[in-house]
Amino acid sequence: MNESILNRIYALMELESRSDKLAKMPKNFYRDVAICMKKILNGANQNEKNIVSNLALEERGMIEKLIDRLIELRMRKASQLNDTENLTPEERYIMEPLSQLDRRRKRVGWAIKSGQPSRLDAIYDELASRLTMVRFLQPAPPIMGIDLRKYGPFEKEDIAIIPSENAKPLIKQNVVSEVWLDECNL
Repeated sequence: MNESILNRIYALMELESRSDKLAKMPKNFYRDVAICMKKILNGANQNEKNIVSNLALEERGMIEKLIDRLIELRMRKASQLNDTENLTPEERYIMEPLSQLDRRRKRVGWAIKSGQPSRLDAIYDELASRLTMVRFLQPAPPIMGIDLRKYGPFEKEDIAIIPSENAKPLIKQNVVSEVWLDECNL
């Protein structure tokens, strides 16, 4: 077992639990945990039922639970304290949409209260212009985009960039899956 990473996670959990403020964490902490997890995954054969593989999988499960709890605790504290100073880059990435949420809520509220329908129209236009890259999981006929443009027809495994508002129902129906740029091997 990799006791040092478990001890580091546990020590940070203890520190975070006992303090009202966000504890300062090493910048590469989550990267170190990911490297450890990779070693565990490479060393454990999930199909084998020997004691070494079982212990490795148990260790992996413990690390996953502790990391989930640590992130949850730190995100809750950061939100309550409105403090992002001691967050790691990964935690800032998680928190970023929350700060956007508050700004957007205020922007929409202001537009409504100020009688600014043109601001609401601009928000709609912004949403309509967002695109999502998708991979088709099955053949699909042409679709009319929210932007009134024709997309398709599509064959299985085709990759396309379509309006996000059109992609959402297709994802729900398992017609497409969202593709992230790092999956494309560009």
